[in-house]
Amino acid sequence: MTESLQNAFSLASRLPATDQDAFAAWLVAELESDKRWNGMFAKSQGMLAELSREALAEHSRKETKDWKTN
Repeated sequence: MTESLQNAFSLASRLPATDQDAFAAWLVAELESDKRWNGMFAKSQGMLAELSREALAEHSRKETKDWKTN
């Protein structure tokens, strides 16, 4: 465990029990959310690459507009 994480847990350990439980629930939810996001992002790489290719092709065919000049 890093020193900064150890320090954060040390500070959290001084909170009232209900706040510690709330902090723990928040931390677990954040970690799970991060894991889900990373998984979804990893799975979407092929689709993102295809969308990028399509956008570049449209731009090279001059089918796009500068968003600043709408």
